[in-house]
Amino acid sequence: MQELTLNPMAKRDKHNPIDAEKYNLAVASTELVEILLVRSEFEIKPEYHSEADNRKLSFSYDAKECHFFQQGMLVEYRFDAKVKSGNRILLRAMADFHVIFKLTDDSIDQEAACAFAKHLSRFSAYPYFRQHVAALSSQSGAELPVMPIIRQMPRNTEIKSLDSKKKPSKSRHSKKRSKHSTTSSQN
Repeated sequence: MQELTLNPMAKRDKHNPIDAEKYNLAVASTELVEILLVRSEFEIKPEYHSEADNRKLSFSYDAKECHFFQQGMLVEYRFDAKVKSGNRILLRAMADFHVIFKLTDDSIDQEAACAFAKHLSRFSAYPYFRQHVAALSSQSGAELPVMPIIRQMPRNTEIKSLDSKKKPSKSRHSKKRSKHSTTSSQN
């Protein structure tokens, strides 16, 4: 059974949102160039193999920073997967990626370009992390389940109540979110 809890990537300043025109120009002017694995850590403890009944797999992700250079931008992105038994970490796989973009318009707003690139980096680099964890799982005999996909929740949705007497309500997010993480039971 899998529980999914996701938060918006970054807390947005409601009082100073990114201008839609600037953001759309950043979208139109940003091209993905490459995704590089730049750091990886893996650890599995001996107890991992003996405590199979109470293990839980979770993962988190976070965009660190945007770095701008001539006609381009680099986003630092980290993914971290852990298997715990209670509060003890039995297995950990962490990877840092550099996601590199070409900027085709010198006049784009850096804040808007960074916001778009951080958002795109999550979906672009995550398949590389999933494959990396699968390889580590195979090589270590950990037999981890396939890492789940990351879903983006709709920003504006109409939620209809199961109770026909209630009117449909509009909500910014369909679920309350607490952390960039996913947890699943592993048996």
